[in-house]
Amino acid sequence: MIKSMTGYASETFIINSTKFVVEIRSVNSKILDLNIRFPHFLKSYENDLRKELSNKLLRGKIELNIHSEIGVNSDEISINKEIVNNYIQQLKEVNSIDPNNLSIDKDYLKIAMRLPNAYTSKS
Repeated sequence: MIKSMTGYASETFIINSTKFVVEIRSVNSKILDLNIRFPHFLKSYENDLRKELSNKLLRGKIELNIHSEIGVNSDEISINKEIVNNYIQQLKEVNSIDPNNLSIDKDYLKIAMRLPNAYTSKS
């Protein structure tokens, strides 16, 4: 019996005030081709995740996306102001290297808030 390798699944869950959305898509392929995208703070788990998926899946083009939204319960989240201010200062320094480069996004706070350790969970 032939089994289809085409599929889609999505799951949402909350851990310590952080909302995670996990999506996986697969299409037919002769070999196993894993494409994994997730937040920087989960990067240390990439090899373990690849190994686990490789043990379970034999072939197919697999796309795994994990998105996180910090601050589902804002009472349990605090902003690391010193770290965020440091990020903003460094971004301004990078931007000053080529001030004529209009392609650089100048919304430093928005960028800084997405970088690692900008938030701390109280739980």
